[in-house]
Amino acid sequence: MVKRNTQPEPVEVDWGSFRDGSVESLVHWNITESTDTAEDGTAYNQYDYDEARIRVPLPAHARSQETAQEYLDGRYQALLMLAGADVIPTKITDLEAAVLDLAGAMLV
Repeated sequence: MVKRNTQPEPVEVDWGSFRDGSVESLVHWNITESTDTAEDGTAYNQYDYDEARIRVPLPAHARSQETAQEYLDGRYQALLMLAGADVIPTKITDLEAAVLDLAGAMLV
């Protein structure tokens, strides 16, 4: 479980890792918000969540940081499966996408 005081996005692209048509991404799930207190007594929000770093192949149309983020946001359920989250796909297309992403990652 990871903790930080800023709310994480479901998928964060590590654009500096882009090479050979794929990129590493941080996938976050089980995000919960709580309040903690600093040593000086100040209260602040804290977020606890699970996180995995995975390498994902990108299609030719998603080769800029913005288009890669849009592409990966749209594949969140498939990325959760690749990340090892305990999820059940709600659509067969999510399962298909996860299998194709896994196959592509193995080829990189």
